[in-house]
Amino acid sequence: MRIFNKIKGRYVDIEKETEEGLEYPSMAVEENADAESSEEKQQKPINLKTIKAYFKGPWLLKQLPWILMIMIYCLILVWNRYAVESLTKEKIELTKDMEHIREKRIQMQKDYQESIKISRIASVLDTIGVQFISGPPYEIESEQ
Repeated sequence: MRIFNKIKGRYVDIEKETEEGLEYPSMAVEENADAESSEEKQQKPINLKTIKAYFKGPWLLKQLPWILMIMIYCLILVWNRYAVESLTKEKIELTKDMEHIREKRIQMQKDYQESIKISRIASVLDTIGVQFISGPPYEIESEQ
């Protein structure tokens, strides 16, 4: 029976049928073959021409949709981060403005309540005949 070995990149016999029964191939033979192929791979230097060949040939055309998709994804990621940062800055500014407006409203409410209190006191003093002093009080000095 033959199966495809993804590591080796080729078909490998798993078992061979003989007259006596099933025979499994020895692993030593395959290990020697792997050692020879790994030595061959190590002996080949990386050549600049082979690197250039990847970018000239059909490999680049095959991978172009994936490269474009990754670039578009990166652009969307950068734009999204920029948009989130600008929205965060805007939120911080609006929060500061809201706090300032809230403080101003509280101060106006206090001033309004104070003016109501003063007008009630002034109306009570008018019925008694005492005038309400709007300026600072004066000191009374005796002549002794």
